Amino acid sequence: SDAECSIQKNRKKKRSAFLKVDPDKCVGIDECEHSCMEVLGCPSIERGKDGKAFINPNTCTACGLCHHACPHGAI
Repeated sequence: SDAECSIQKNRKKKRSAFLKVDPDKCVGIDECEHSCMEVLGCPSIERGKDGKAFINPNTCTACGLCHHACPHGAI
């Protein structure tokens, strides 16, 4: 079929609405007692060079799960 994949279509719509991590509030993936990376296993959450969470805007669908999971309100 030549139809566009609905997942890709939704990602394009949400691309400008991806979530971001506030580096001042994020304590770091290794230090966090409730690490978003470990708890959620979301492929969009990556480890930044500073050891803090980073959300990849190319894969984030802005579902909001990480926002609700972060105990520090960093997302």
